[in-house]
Amino acid sequence: MKTIKQFGLFVLITATILMIMPSTSFGFTSTSGWLDCPFGEHNDHYPGKCRRYIDTDHDGICDHSEAPPEIRGYTYPDTGIFLLLKIETSTIWNAQFSNGKLVAYSSISTDVPPFIDPTVNRTMVPLRFVAENLNLKVDWNNKTREIVITSSIENIKIIMHMPISEAQQHGPYLVYPGSPIVELYQNGNISKLNLTNLNGKNMGIPFIYQSRTFVPLRFVSEIFGANIQWYPDTRSITIVRGEQ
Repeated sequence: MKTIKQFGLFVLITATILMIMPSTSFGFTSTSGWLDCPFGEHNDHYPGKCRRYIDTDHDGICDHSEAPPEIRGYTYPDTGIFLLLKIETSTIWNAQFSNGKLVAYSSISTDVPPFIDPTVNRTMVPLRFVAENLNLKVDWNNKTREIVITSSIENIKIIMHMPISEAQQHGPYLVYPGSPIVELYQNGNISKLNLTNLNGKNMGIPFIYQSRTFVPLRFVSEIFGANIQWYPDTRSITIVRGEQ
C-alpha cells in the first residue's frame, strides 16, 4: 500500500510530465498555441512563446513550417497562396507558402458563407471575400453596374455585368441574377464568354444574394490560374494559386 508521501510524489511527477509534453502527444493540438506564435519569435524550448515547437529547421526560431491543425492533410503550393473553404461555413483559411515553408496564416469570417447553387450544382462564393484573398483587385462601377476583376500578375481582367433583375429562386436561395456574358481581357486580346455554355459546361452565373455578389468559384479561380480541388467527404474546397 502506497504511503501518502509516495502518492504525493507520484502526482507531482505525473503533473510535471503533463506540463512538459506537447499537446500533440495526446492526439490533439492547441489551435490557439499555433496562432499565438508570432513568426520569427525565438522558441528554442517548450512551451516558450509558442506553447509548443513550430521550429522545423531547429534554429530556435518559429518558422511555422508545420501547418496549423485546420489545414493539415491537403496539398500546398511550394510558393503561393492556399485557401480552404467549406460549404455553408463562414470561415475561410488563408495560408501563404514560400520555398516549401509556411510564411503567413490567417482565418477570416464572412457574413454570408459559400454554398452550392442547386440549379447548376456549382459552388458560389462571395466575390470580394475570395478574390482579395487571392490577391485579385475587385472594382464596382455603379454607373454601368459592372464588376471588374483584375490580376496584374497574369495581366488578365474580366468584366461581369450585373443589370437590375427580377429575383429568382435557386432552391432555398433567393437571388438576383447577373448576365451570363463575361468579357475577358488577356494580353491585349478581348473575348466574350458565355458562362452557361463554356466549353460545353454550365459554370453558373454571377448573382446578388443577401446584398452580396456571388460568383462561380471554379470559373473565377481557374481564369486567374488557380487550381481547385473538391473534397466531398468534408464538403471542403481548396484553392491553390502558385508563384505570387
